[in-house]
Amino acid sequence: MKAKTFSLFALSVLAVLVLASCVSALDISTTTTELTQTDNSFTINVAGGTGSEVITISASSVKDYTNKEIIFKNGSDILPSDVTLEASGDGLMTIDYTVPTGFNFFGKPYSVTITAKNASETVLDTRVLTFTQTPFYDGDNDGGLSVTSIDFDTLKGFGDDEDYWYPLDEVEITFTVKNDGNWKIKKIQIEACLWDKTAGKCVFDDFDEDDMEINNNKFDLKSGKKQDVTMTLKVDADNLKKGNTDYTFYVKAVGEIDEGDKKGDTTGDSELKEDIEIRIDDDFVVLDNIEVSESASCGGEVQITADVWNIGEEDQEDVYIMIYSKELGINKKVEIGDIDSLDNEKLDVTITLPDNAEEKKYDLTLMVFDEDDDIYKNDEKDKAEFLAPLIIESGSCSTVPSASITASLQSDAKAGGELIVKAVIINTGSESKTFTVSASNYADWASSATLDKNSVTLGAGESQEVLITLKVNKDVSGDKKFNIELVEGNKFLSQPVSVTIDKSSAFPSLTGFFAGIGGDNWYLWGIGALNVLLVLVIIIVAMKVAKKKE
Repeated sequence: MKAKTFSLFALSVLAVLVLASCVSALDISTTTTELTQTDNSFTINVAGGTGSEVITISASSVKDYTNKEIIFKNGSDILPSDVTLEASGDGLMTIDYTVPTGFNFFGKPYSVTITAKNASETVLDTRVLTFTQTPFYDGDNDGGLSVTSIDFDTLKGFGDDEDYWYPLDEVEITFTVKNDGNWKIKKIQIEACLWDKTAGKCVFDDFDEDDMEINNNKFDLKSGKKQDVTMTLKVDADNLKKGNTDYTFYVKAVGEIDEGDKKGDTTGDSELKEDIEIRIDDDFVVLDNIEVSESASCGGEVQITADVWNIGEEDQEDVYIMIYSKELGINKKVEIGDIDSLDNEKLDVTITLPDNAEEKKYDLTLMVFDEDDDIYKNDEKDKAEFLAPLIIESGSCSTVPSASITASLQSDAKAGGELIVKAVIINTGSESKTFTVSASNYADWASSATLDKNSVTLGAGESQEVLITLKVNKDVSGDKKFNIELVEGNKFLSQPVSVTIDKSSAFPSLTGFFAGIGGDNWYLWGIGALNVLLVLVIIIVAMKVAKKKE
């Protein structure tokens, strides 16, 4: 029995060897292993087959991120295509390839696999050919610039510096630019790109000059010198795509050689790059761009605005915000509603502060809740809870407006006449205000008070005059008082004013009597005076005659 089993095994092995002998020990080689980024061709050599054997040559699909595809042909035939081996068992095939306009070779290496199969679809051999890759800086570097020592620091958000970021994180990126060459390099500029490996594009490449800690984003480096650079990146959720988590941060420095035989040539480096994960959890809603009214006062209203972002994979329903402050007695619910993945809605709410609030800084707590009344958390258990500072400034809860009043007498102060007082209103505050002006407490000595304006609007530090005319009662004299009042919102200021009233006279003063003498009618006044004198003389003479008769 054992002998029979051994015989069957031996026959099986022999059968395998016979079948294997029927498959050619074929080998393919190519005239190159690196392909260009433009239309070109290469030749493959098929060797080790049998005469007249038909070998099928195929090429793997090569597409970029936008689905643009490189086409491989044997003559007019798109691969796969056949080659018939010569009697020697060898065969040649020239393969032309066409690169479509705009094919993006940046961001990852591209390659094509050439495969040879026989009539039985058995793979006989393969060769991998690689296309040249476009670097972030595609130019010469005769000046010896280099970018080294990159470091990530999450300033704001839920990320973990070097390991991962979340959408809306604010990240500080630092690195060093060195001049390792022999010449001075001037006008060095920095460019960067956060590359989405799945989408095949830069989702952030617009570093404004204000993001740089170097004036005008241009600097010079002498030979052997270096410059530390700091940039700030905000991971803009608008530019992210659902499901994409793998990214690469690229940076390049490009300048101009300023001396030597290469003076005027462009030089640069972009060897530095760093992979980073941007995490998008299933359910996570957060707040961004939180703003609170700059001015706040006791009993006043405060406006709070924010962007409510769904930075999770799943669409969310019935989202709401809780605004809380134990010190201020605030516990307000604000309905937001439904938010799609990587989309946002607006929070815009007004809250009223208590009248008895203290003048100091407060922290409002804003929390984001889901439809099940659970606060949102990410996979690291970080809560969607945010603090918004609110400052009730010193003096803002005062019942007196930030203003001053000065008064001066502009007319005679006589009983039965009109008395004019000029009031100067000054805004002593730091912002524009409108004040209502009035007069009071004059009824016991004046019948009315009229103002030439009842309100004034003043910028910080500005002043304006208001004329107050009081009609003084007859038979009034001595020191009298009234108040000039200012009202601004719920704030009130009263300024007492004191005036001294003279008694009215039944006879005109001499100054008043002769006040009209002068000018072209002086002679009339002279005749009148002479007549008065004559009348007086007649009266005196008559009185003397009367006495003599007695």
